[in-house]
Amino acid sequence: MKVRKSQDANLLKRTLVAMIRDDYTAGAVADKWTPDGLFGPPYANLLGRWCIEHHAEHGKAPGQSIMDYFADWAASPKSDDKTADNVEAFLRHLS
Repeated sequence: MKVRKSQDANLLKRTLVAMIRDDYTAGAVADKWTPDGLFGPPYANLLGRWCIEHHAEHGKAPGQSIMDYFADWAASPKSDDKTADNVEAFLRHLS
């Protein structure tokens, strides 16, 4: 069972990285996106939503701009510590 969870986590991370860095992937996932997101973890849906919104506005993946989305969100009253820690850890790993 641990192997399966590890594979699922790895697939989620690879998908998020692709959404952040690749214009085509961001657009392709945007076609499937729902208001509740597509992923289990809240941090993943938050990152995914930022990618989808950025792609809708600019026609491309956010790339380094994802850090600006995080900074704005983390400074807002909408943020929560657990999700912020998870997003920060993911972005730290990404860079």
